[in-house]
This record gives sequence, structure tokens and C-alpha cells, in this order.
Amino acid sequence: MPYLRKDAPPHIPEAELIESLLSKKKDRVVKPLPKLTEDERRQTGLVQLGKRTGRIQGDPYGVWSSWAGNVYHPDDERIYDVLWPLLEQLLAAEPKVDEHVSKIRRFLEQIPTADLKLLATEFAEGSVVDITPGSDQTDICFRIGRNTVRIVHATDLDVDDRKSFDQAARAKASARLAKETLGEEIMPIEVQQYLMAKILAERNFEFQNLLEKQAARHKVPVTSRRGVFATLRSHAREAYWMDMTPAERQNIRDIAQELGNDPQLKDAMASVKSNWHKAWNGGARDPDYFRNYVADQAAAKNIWTLVEEDIFIVLDKNQKVVFANIERLAQMVFGEDVLDLLDRAIDLWSFYNGLPRPESSRHVVDQYIRRIHPELDPSKATVEGLQNAKMAVAHYGCWASKGDPHGRYILRTGDTRNARNFVNPDIGYTVMKQFAKAVLGTASKMIRFLVKPLDETYYRECVEIFNNLPEDERLRTDAEEDWISLYALGINGYTQRHSDIGDIRDGLAGLFTLGRYKGANLCVPQLGIKVPYTPGSCAIIRGHSLEHLVEDYTGPRFFVIGTNHESCKRHAWRKLEKLPPLPPRGSLKRKTSSSDDEVGGAAEQDSEPGTPITEEVAGPCISYGCDEDDEEEIEWTNEILHGPAVLPPRVFYNPKPEESESESPESTSSSRSSLA
Repeated sequence: MPYLRKDAPPHIPEAELIESLLSKKKDRVVKPLPKLTEDERRQTGLVQLGKRTGRIQGDPYGVWSSWAGNVYHPDDERIYDVLWPLLEQLLAAEPKVDEHVSKIRRFLEQIPTADLKLLATEFAEGSVVDITPGSDQTDICFRIGRNTVRIVHATDLDVDDRKSFDQAARAKASARLAKETLGEEIMPIEVQQYLMAKILAERNFEFQNLLEKQAARHKVPVTSRRGVFATLRSHAREAYWMDMTPAERQNIRDIAQELGNDPQLKDAMASVKSNWHKAWNGGARDPDYFRNYVADQAAAKNIWTLVEEDIFIVLDKNQKVVFANIERLAQMVFGEDVLDLLDRAIDLWSFYNGLPRPESSRHVVDQYIRRIHPELDPSKATVEGLQNAKMAVAHYGCWASKGDPHGRYILRTGDTRNARNFVNPDIGYTVMKQFAKAVLGTASKMIRFLVKPLDETYYRECVEIFNNLPEDERLRTDAEEDWISLYALGINGYTQRHSDIGDIRDGLAGLFTLGRYKGANLCVPQLGIKVPYTPGSCAIIRGHSLEHLVEDYTGPRFFVIGTNHESCKRHAWRKLEKLPPLPPRGSLKRKTSSSDDEVGGAAEQDSEPGTPITEEVAGPCISYGCDEDDEEEIEWTNEILHGPAVLPPRVFYNPKPEESESESPESTSSSRSSLA
């Protein structure tokens, strides 16, 4: 993040220091940073989450997003003078062509087809090759020059069978040990209700205001309360798992059983119970993200094995790559200077460019992360630290909208369209193209170093997909050969456990990390491992099938993820006639071919919003309800049968008169957000 002058290394130019970036006087109302007194420099509370702040003393160009986003400077013309030279240097940087890098590339190219033991012996060049056989995997460890290598040949895994990742003994052992380490069951319903009532009784005025704001925002009656009580429930779960020790949690369970009918909480408890939703009674479709976070952090610390080798590769029974990581790959391929340029370019990009709001990174625990990392809370930052109090994930490239799983229309992402960006659109468009080629293009080369040799068939498929996406929507980044249609740029992202459900099924995602941080090991629970995810490292993973997360860390961290969406694949395959064409808009098509089913084909409803679904339009394979109508006890839900967000959310069709008054705004958004 932008350095203070006293903290900057000698090679950082004056123009990139925070004092220089905030020194130019814009008008008479806002003073530049050098004009502030010491007391003014120490002042906090300059911004408030959820509110827009147009003027910040000490930051003449600062703009605070109306959605509690991040400070940025869209009308500062110095972007050309400060950021542009870094991008030009990155574009001029060439990968190393030394013997060590070439040898590692040759080694990776032979992995899919070679005898692994003979391959290790060949590249170890006489050094020790340690082979550890087992019933379900063989570990092969050796050295290639200065790098240690470990190959895991897992004969119980099959990339083409997603279930094998969960059914393998290592995955089951990992889940069992993680549960034993936590040692606590799920939060009982009576405890949830008791804590909700307690919070409501203590903060009733606050929640009443929240209720009224929600009703006004969504134009629903005040009696439609589910969204507010869902927020209240989230507060109760967070307090239980994040703020209490195990002994305190046991105590509160005892209290909830004994005092569940506390007369002082009678009214609040009645309100909680009357607004309790049937979907909140536990089960697989009611995850407790705070409990999962606590369990994962404990498992990362005590259960999952830290891989010590520099090059780590997991293969399935057919020698298809499942996961691979090379520590400090950027330093190996490009050198420390290029890694430093990448750091500074992303840093300054976040200074000038509008980033998404922090909550858009999707993880429930983001608010808790700001509590344990106050340096990321803009409301607690001084004017000098405000530029670094950022949490965001921006998406560059193209995909289909969330209600278009088949990729009927491929669109540039909002971040690519500069929706939040520069006052001068010409500047925004020009700098965006240069940033994409310089920063995202360099990340593309790093990810290709792993993907192309380890799974060339998939790599060629990605090239074919990219070339058949709409020319005006795809983002060109790679001078050698474009093959990635979507990038995620993370600024201080704390990644909770997840799988990449929108990615190409059974495809590979590339993860490249950089910054000035410590920690952040990359964990793969189903493999029972974690790898040192140090700055400059690059990993590839079957992200659609394997869950992954990042351990806690300190210091500024950036990451770039390169992937392709399943919707883009379907769009390209229809163009290449590998899939049948979609029916016209306004009609619905059943699965009619095995090729469509292979990529997860599902019924599609294309009627305009507000159009009731009729049998004449819909055909025989249709539920007349919505995803929100599914109950917990239903085994085959709409989402399982048709795919998430294929059926319209309730707001997209004409509800029955008796339903319109009681439906909450929260439920109308659940289907639309299920592909996020």
C-alpha cells in the first residue's frame, strides 16, 4: 500500500509516496496533507461505513463510495505520471530463460504421461529420491537444483469423478479430526433464540430503525421482518462463536435452557419466535459460517499438514493434476524487480480506481475480520492510513449474468466497464486496457507456466473458449496467447472456505499471491494439507470440486485469480456446435442431449420479469414455484433439479395475492445471489 516517506525503500519514487499522492491542493475547502496539523493527522472517524463522504481533510481527491466502499481518486490527472510508467515497465519485462527454469518446465511437461519414479530419478540427477508407497497414494520427494519437489500420486482420486474428493480416506479423516479439534456441536436453536432476544432487548431501538429502513428500501410493509431478524441471528451467531470462549459458550447453553422463559426477555423472545423462519432449524442448507470459520482456523493450526517442499503436485489415479503449488514462482520466472513492480502497480491502481465495496467479497466473516484487523477498518483510520484500509475483490473480464447459467449473453463485468471509476471515461478505458495487459497479463503468464504443461488439453480448451467469446466483451491481457476470460483481483481479501461453483466444471483455476504480508497459508481441507502461500507463489486447483481457504495473515496482501466461467464455456460450445442451440427467449427447453447434460444442462426460463409461467410456455419439466419455496425436508429441491438461479426468484413472477404481503426482501434475493 502507499508508503509513508519514512517507511519507503530507497528505490520507491517520491511520486508514489502517500505524502506526494495527497499533497496537491484541489480547492479552498479541502486542505492537502502537508497543511494538516498534527492533531488533524491523528484524527479518526473520517468516514462512516455505509455513508458517502465527499470531502476528507488531507485528501483533496478522495471519494468515499456510497456503498461503504474504498477511497479512490478518479479525477487526479497524475495517474499517467505515476501509474503509467510502472505499467510500461511491466509490459517490457521478459521471463527468464535460464537453465533452471527451463528444466522445471521440461519436468512439468512430462508429468502427465511419464513413469513418475523414473521421471524423479532422471531430474534428480543422482541425488536422493525418497519414495513412500501407501494404500491410496505414493509420495515421491527429491530435488531439482535448488528446489525441493514432492509429487503425491493419489490413486483414490479421479478428476472426472467429483465425489471421489469427498469419499477419499484423507478427506474423511480431515473432516473427522477437524470436528474433534473443535469439540463443540452446532449452536442449539434455543441458544440462538436466547441470544437474539437478549440482543434485541438491549438494542431494540437500533433494530427497529433497521427494520424501518429495510421496509422503505424494498417498499414492503414493516411487518415483513425476516431480513432484519436474519441480521439479528447473524449477530447472535457471531457473538457466540467469535466473542466467547468454549467455557463461556457452555455457560450460555446452560443459561438458555434454564432461563429461556426469562420474564425480562418475554417480549423480545416472543418477537424472535414469531419471526423465526422454518429454514433456520439447521441442516445442510442452513450453514453456520462463523462456526465453520472457527473450525477451519483450528484445523489449519492443528490438523492440516504444512507442505515444506518448494514444488508440490497432487495427481489423480490417471496422473491428471488435482492441485499444484510452486513457491516464489514469480521470483523464479521474472525476478524480484518484476514482483515489486506488480505490487506497486496494484497498489496505485487501488488508489486511483474505484474498488467494489468490502462486503462484495461475499464472505460472511468480513466484518469480524475488520474487528481483529482494525487497520482495515476505514472508520478507525487516520487520513494517512485511510488509503490502506481496503478490502475488496474486483472482477475483470467477462461472464454471463447470474440468471443466465447457459451463457446466452456474455457480458463484461461491471469492474471491467469502469462502472465505479474515472470521471474522464477516456482515461479510465485507456488505463484499464494498459493495466489488464501489464498486471493481469503477467499473472496469466505465471498461471500458464503450471496449467499448460500439467493439463494441455484443458489449456487448449480454454484458448478455444476465449477465441469464441464476443470480441467486444472479452478482455485481452496476454500478448502471447489469451486463454483466461475472468480475473479476480483481491485487495486484502480474507478467503473463507469455499469452492468456485461458477468455474468450468472439473477445470483449473490459477491463484497468484503478492504483497508485503506474513502468514496466509493456502489450505485444501479435502486433501488435508496447507502450502506456504508466500508472496510470488502460484498455485492451480480444481476449484469447482475442491474447497479451499487462506489462513489469517498480517500486512497488505494482493492476489490475482485466473479462471473461466462455465457459462462462457457453454456459450462458446454452442457457437462451435458442441452443444445444441438454446430455444428462443420466452420458451423453456428440457435437457435433450447427453452433451448438454455433461456440462450440467438445466431447464431455462427466459420470460420477461413479471410474466407468469404457463404450461403452454413452460412445457412438462417445470416447477411452478421458485427456489425460495423449497423446504428443508425436501430431498430433491428445485436448485438440485434445475441448477441455482435457473428458476426465477419470487419477485420475477406474479405472486398470489396472499403471498405478496408476507414475502421478505431477503428471500427475493436468495436465488439471484446463489451463483455469486
